[in-house]
Amino acid sequence: MSKNQSSISYDNFYNWVIEGYLKKIKIVRDKERIVNTNEIFTSLEFVLYGLELAYPTEFFKDPNISYSDNCVGEGAWLVGMALKRMKAGLSHEESIKNLFGVDIMQDNIDACRERLLCGQEHLRPLMEQNIQCQDALKYGYKFSPMGPARRKTEESKRERIRRLEMKKQSDLVKKLKEEQRAKIEKKFFGKVISSS
Repeated sequence: MSKNQSSISYDNFYNWVIEGYLKKIKIVRDKERIVNTNEIFTSLEFVLYGLELAYPTEFFKDPNISYSDNCVGEGAWLVGMALKRMKAGLSHEESIKNLFGVDIMQDNIDACRERLLCGQEHLRPLMEQNIQCQDALKYGYKFSPMGPARRKTEESKRERIRRLEMKKQSDLVKKLKEEQRAKIEKKFFGKVISSS
């Protein structure tokens, strides 16, 4: 076992998947997005409780059992599986090597990968292969290594998300300025005189 593998304890991994990864990746969850995407994010506590009820302890000791989530989101179920495996005595790498996930939202995929990686960059190729940004209803579930074309597609999706977030912020600033101007006009003139 390499030094990188043995250096991640259960507690370190748990703290990383709860809040550590958020320092590395920005996730926007607003009401508009939830309405548009119908995303529902499962709490890790619920996942751990569900896994405990559904599977015997021996299940988590076998590193060869694969687990797949076709609506992976930020990876709560995969993270839960990895935590249960680590608690059963497997290393971090053994705990995540047979976890697979698909989601249509690139920022969810990025978050899921970061959570499972726990800063172990040598495992990034494995996570890029196992956690894929795809339409779950159309994907062939090949989980092949990421080539230049798919890497370019993912980067393009990230850029599109970044531009949409910037536009949304710009629109919000414009709206706030208009509201502020209207308040000032009403205060000084008794009515709103500008029309937008």
